[in-house]
Amino acid sequence: MLAPARFRESRNPSPNSGGRLIRGPSAVSRKRCAWQMQSLNRLSSVLPVLLASVTLCGCGSSTTSQPSPSGPSTTSIDLLPDPGMHNPVLQFGNGGVANNQGTLFPGTSPAMGYTDFGWWVTQWGKFSSDTPPIPYYLTPDSYVQSDASTQDPNFGVASLAFYSENDPTISHLALYQDQALKNWVYELWSQDGLLSAGGGTNLFLSNTVNSPSGSSLSADVHLTFATKIKQRVLSFNDAAAMTDGSVLAMYFTGLTLNYTDPATGNQYWQFLQIPHANTMENTNTDAQCISLGSGGIPDVMWSGVLPGGTFLSSTPSTGALQSLDYDVNKYVCALVKAAYNCGTGTVNFPTAAYDLRNWQITSLYIGLETENRMVPNDQVVRGHAGLGVQIENLHLLKFPANSGPTCTQ
Repeated sequence: MLAPARFRESRNPSPNSGGRLIRGPSAVSRKRCAWQMQSLNRLSSVLPVLLASVTLCGCGSSTTSQPSPSGPSTTSIDLLPDPGMHNPVLQFGNGGVANNQGTLFPGTSPAMGYTDFGWWVTQWGKFSSDTPPIPYYLTPDSYVQSDASTQDPNFGVASLAFYSENDPTISHLALYQDQALKNWVYELWSQDGLLSAGGGTNLFLSNTVNSPSGSSLSADVHLTFATKIKQRVLSFNDAAAMTDGSVLAMYFTGLTLNYTDPATGNQYWQFLQIPHANTMENTNTDAQCISLGSGGIPDVMWSGVLPGGTFLSSTPSTGALQSLDYDVNKYVCALVKAAYNCGTGTVNFPTAAYDLRNWQITSLYIGLETENRMVPNDQVVRGHAGLGVQIENLHLLKFPANSGPTCTQ
């Protein structure tokens, strides 16, 4: 897990370090001098989740019967080690980085027990506007059991809630039990934070896939989960903050991908983000070049809402969770077909990249980015922005019998 980074017009290309990115790609693609509306299209800070040292849930992949939107077969393989997020034993990132990997608190929370881990939760770049800044982190010890203030109209009181240290109102992770479906519901809440050239403020749930070789896009892959926007705060202290991105909250899923050039065997790490909601209600598409690799093949970040894709209003809902389904292959095809400016003119992916059998999914992260101020005046609070979301029954399903691995050129 690497610290997220936000790339601007003035960014320097990030080097490719043998499959691990020194810094993750980022989020706002806009010309700071122009403030054009089209450039207000926000991605979000990426959290690479390639943590080889993390011990994940030993559940293994599961074969289930799930409806496939893209073919007659219903036999699927879940690419995530914890299908459906049924293991609520989490590890916690401590905000550090060592050897190009994010560092974790040892074990997990005493309230969870030291058993096989399901996912891990990490909060990056969350500091107050004080001098010196006060850090806010979720830690294994920052929990409250059966906190009455977590009462939810659908799920009752959370079994366990973790609050940010130094200010519990800034962020939290709450774990509810859906008694009807026998599932765990993960609630993330985050507000405020700093938008800087070096990174944003994020709260993510993360996981790696079972096996990169088994996660190739040689067949249909779908991301499915149930979710809703539960809470939102949004206010502005000045008119410019409504449009310059300094006050904003976003909800998205990110996938880290690996493209293998069949001619050379070289691998290129790519980042795909699927927006679910943001307080600007912005659904624009953005394609950014991180660096230009050998052979003229770029390392990129792509984010957007495809036609027919679900994009939620940031207005809170009091109803049931909504089931979402995203055809991952179609999103990767959109990434492949986009043009990227890597500083030497427009760069496109080669023809071989249109064959999705040359692509693998390596990890997934889902969560929030929020901010209420930005550099260089990072102690000037411009307003407040926050989102609370609930996530349940997340799967990354591959349907081996359903072909469709080629993008049309």
